[in-house]
Amino acid sequence: MRRWVTFGIAIATCAGGAALLVLLDGAGATLGGWFGYAVVLAVGASILWGGYHWIAQEPGSRSALAPAVIAMAIRLVVGLTLLRALPLFGYDEAPQQAGYVFRDAFHRDRRAWELAQAGQPLQAFGDASGTDQYGGLLFLSAGLYRILGFGVHRPMLVAGLGAAVSALGVMATWGFARRAFGGRVASLSAWIMALYPEAVLLGASQMREPYLITALAAGLYAYGIWRSERGRWRQGLPFILLLAGCIPISPPFVFALLLALGGGRIWEGHLRTRQSRGVLAVLVVLAVVAALIAVQAWMGIGPLEGTPLEVLRGWWQNVGGDWRLNLVSSQSHWMDNLLSALPNFAKLPFLVVFGLLQPFLPASLLDPGAPIWRIIAIARSLGWFAMLPLLIYAPVLAMRKAGWRSLAAYLALLTWAVSLVASYRAPGYQWDNPRYRTAYLAVAAVAAAWTWVIAGGWADRWVRRLYAITGLSALVVSHWYLGRHYGTPKLSLPATLVLTLVLIAGYLAAMIWRDRVRAPSV
Repeated sequence: MRRWVTFGIAIATCAGGAALLVLLDGAGATLGGWFGYAVVLAVGASILWGGYHWIAQEPGSRSALAPAVIAMAIRLVVGLTLLRALPLFGYDEAPQQAGYVFRDAFHRDRRAWELAQAGQPLQAFGDASGTDQYGGLLFLSAGLYRILGFGVHRPMLVAGLGAAVSALGVMATWGFARRAFGGRVASLSAWIMALYPEAVLLGASQMREPYLITALAAGLYAYGIWRSERGRWRQGLPFILLLAGCIPISPPFVFALLLALGGGRIWEGHLRTRQSRGVLAVLVVLAVVAALIAVQAWMGIGPLEGTPLEVLRGWWQNVGGDWRLNLVSSQSHWMDNLLSALPNFAKLPFLVVFGLLQPFLPASLLDPGAPIWRIIAIARSLGWFAMLPLLIYAPVLAMRKAGWRSLAAYLALLTWAVSLVASYRAPGYQWDNPRYRTAYLAVAAVAAAWTWVIAGGWADRWVRRLYAITGLSALVVSHWYLGRHYGTPKLSLPATLVLTLVLIAGYLAAMIWRDRVRAPSV
């Protein structure tokens, strides 16, 4: 009886949610629109149901339901709000006037609608328009519009599916953290996944990241099962299905994901059994396949032409340090002046650190602009700056409490490896760099949650100190931004950066001296 009541509530929720979406999306309230949204929400409910049953073997699995449901709901609300608000309060640019936050989403989604209306087989893979170099998300979006669009372009159909997939990622992250580190870390990890602003924004848009974030979270949960229970590899089959679905969406990410999972097995020393070596062999084979598909997709795109080896060489040249320096200098006058004042050996490290701080909180708070974009910028930067001190502390705490070959240490170091690569790849971008980093949010969320729980939260003096350093640095640099935009007295940017470093060093020295003075004598 209870199952039937739950089933009835789910049906009513999907029907009511579909009615709200079709009334508020601005594309016209029609029966076909209601039906399309109802199907997408029903698929989302099925994804939640399947995810819950996947993690049901873990004690306390019901605690994962609330963050997962809230994650899906908040992404739907944010997506619908931005769809209607950006044309009214955004800038006079085509993507914003159409209700899109991300330019990539705008071009890909519009192309998907064109394909859906063409009346021909969907030719999304190898699409000549260049809106999706891999074709997977383009094919999925076009298929949704052709089947459920009923002649009306409703971007929330694609965003709704992404929101549901994001909720599955919340559950998978909870399952991995619960199995590896316990209930408190699992609960905090799930809420970080559900509420982290960058992930909310991506999950509310027509982007590929919701699928990639969830694929990694599912991979972590499968890894947690494989590392702790021999003979239970079948519990990882949902991850295999997600992995297969993500290969056409982003084969390079699948390649990196599999390397990360294989690296975890090597890091922890789980290669002693035949099963472990077999799993690693499968991961290597899948990684090679994903890499070959990626190279094939890159061939013929822009300057990356020629044989596979020539394409790889061209890609390597594109990620070179000189190319990055020239690109950032050409896009920002004050950054060009600052880089010119630095010695050559310090330019690229400075850019990487600069990229690690994106989205930058002082700039978000004080840069002038449209109110809606200031709200978005502040939310994104607050999310990153709130987690950053815990991620800084994570490697030190993991090696001190669990050992350098522990899973906690691996997750902390993997988070920083990914963040550094993302910063190196796109140091001056406020969008691409955080987006690349957020694809690995499941790793960062668990590392940050583990650090907070093991440290005891605010009870740990270094947690308090790292947050104090973050706040102090933001305050000093904010003084420069005030002068830049509002004409108040200010130091030059190099002097501001030097002052920030001096204050940080002085604060750390004072805290270390204080600890030594207060330490009991032996």
